[in-house]
Amino acid sequence: MEEFRKAMKILITSTLVALLVFQTGSVSRAEDESSKDYVIDTLIVVDDVFYDRWKSYLDPKKTAPEEISDKIIEYLSLVVHQANKRLETTRRHSSIRIKMQVVDTKLNQAVLEFVPANILTRRIRAKAALKVFRNWVLNKGLGASYDHLMLITGKPMESINPGKKQGTVTGSAHIGTVCNTSGSSISVVQDLGGFQGVHVVAHELAHSLGAIHDGEPGAEACKEDNRFLMSPNGQSVSDGDSDVIKRNPWYMSSCSAAAISKNIERVVKSQSNCLAKASRAIPEFTSTTALVAGQVYNAVEQCRMLYGPGSSLCLGKSFSSLEEICTTMYCASTGSGCLQHFAAEGTTCGDRKWCQMGLCVDSEEAPERGDCPFGDTALLRGDGFTCADFIARYPSACYNDEIREVCCGSCAEVYTGRDVCPYGDRLTGCTREYCEQVYPNGTLVAEVCCGACNYTEPRQCQDVSLIDGLTCQERVQAYGNRECYNGTVAFHCCESCSSERMDRPGCEYGDLIRGSYCQVNAKHNCSGCTKRLTSVCCLTCDPDCPREKDENSDGGIQLAVNVILTLILPFLSIFILS
Repeated sequence: MEEFRKAMKILITSTLVALLVFQTGSVSRAEDESSKDYVIDTLIVVDDVFYDRWKSYLDPKKTAPEEISDKIIEYLSLVVHQANKRLETTRRHSSIRIKMQVVDTKLNQAVLEFVPANILTRRIRAKAALKVFRNWVLNKGLGASYDHLMLITGKPMESINPGKKQGTVTGSAHIGTVCNTSGSSISVVQDLGGFQGVHVVAHELAHSLGAIHDGEPGAEACKEDNRFLMSPNGQSVSDGDSDVIKRNPWYMSSCSAAAISKNIERVVKSQSNCLAKASRAIPEFTSTTALVAGQVYNAVEQCRMLYGPGSSLCLGKSFSSLEEICTTMYCASTGSGCLQHFAAEGTTCGDRKWCQMGLCVDSEEAPERGDCPFGDTALLRGDGFTCADFIARYPSACYNDEIREVCCGSCAEVYTGRDVCPYGDRLTGCTREYCEQVYPNGTLVAEVCCGACNYTEPRQCQDVSLIDGLTCQERVQAYGNRECYNGTVAFHCCESCSSERMDRPGCEYGDLIRGSYCQVNAKHNCSGCTKRLTSVCCLTCDPDCPREKDENSDGGIQLAVNVILTLILPFLSIFILS
């Protein structure tokens, strides 16, 4: 019996161990497979055009040359850090993880100085730039020194392919050439500032690692319209794109991950396996890993890198909200309106929110921000007319929600702190003489002209004892509801007029003319209601009535109406005392 118990104990223990091994074995293998990290030792070459753009951005009169170089290195390190986050998404589809590591830089190099530009577009051909860069690499004897060599240029590029339209491109690279020692493991990346080169850096390095464009032969399973990192359509999104597609540029497609895995497997098996051992990254690129690009350069500064010191964000109904700038950030460009880009990682997109991989996410690490994190965020006209100019002239514009959003900085400057009158008068031309009047719809003139009228709190609606010797009820009964069109009467007889007011905009107190005039001229069935007659007989001439054209030949009626209009005009305006 004792032996049976021992046997059962061994059996149960063995079974439990087997179950544990079965349950954890897959995790253990995945961990082993996920440890396949490949580091691409890269030389980054910065051309003279990119260098000069940065020198201009930093103001060379106030910035020493060594500081310019330091700022460029810092910027590039932030670019590489963001590009690596995109490259690492191969892990969603394969067991490898890729990381670009900068082991050296060469700044202010006139690599593309003699590459001719298109006389019309002022762009250089991408393939010509790649060829010239390869010659430069070979002449410098650098071909076998690095896993990959990347040129960052400030020159705009284009491509001309047989059978295809000429178009702009932002980068060029040979496919599957990483570790090649004959100078073909290279890429050329256009970066005009504002971290817009991040996508291109990741895209071109992925080409060198073996990825082709989604949708092309060999990657047909991945549609280019899904806009993953290797889509030939670039990173720009359209209004009709779903939220998922808008975020896809931050990720590798399954086709790209498979192609890279296959090529890396080939490289690892070859004698020229440059990925077997990684060099040490230069300190300037490792010391910035804790920095967040969008906090080093906020959204407005990203726009100004692209379009100069006068640029700003474009927000509002016509563009994007603050939370949408992660995938759709519009920057104001003088003369060209607002142009679409995307915000850098870590860019503020709300209070304790920032951009992460195309999403605006809540984060305790994100800084606190008020309702106006970037100040004024748009030029109001292409000629440089700013929010400051506009709000200084028309502070009442801040009552408009959209204007207040895009001109939040200037609106904050004119904010009064008074709940009932936060931005002063709601109309221009307000004076105190009209403060004791009421619009036909019941709105106090003092509410609209709250600054001029020193309106501080809602007024209690009640009638005065007497007005011209009559009580308010007596006056309304004697002269009809039309008396309430008189702004002064409506103010002093607030209670009586409010009880008579109808919910009919423009006809709150019925016809403006008392008696049978309206019925007679409307021919008792409103068939005679012309536009002019309707303006004074708004109740009799119901909006659904058929209209007759004004007959200028009917001089008697025309004259009578004109006379009546002249007589009642004082009662139509809230700005004219009776």
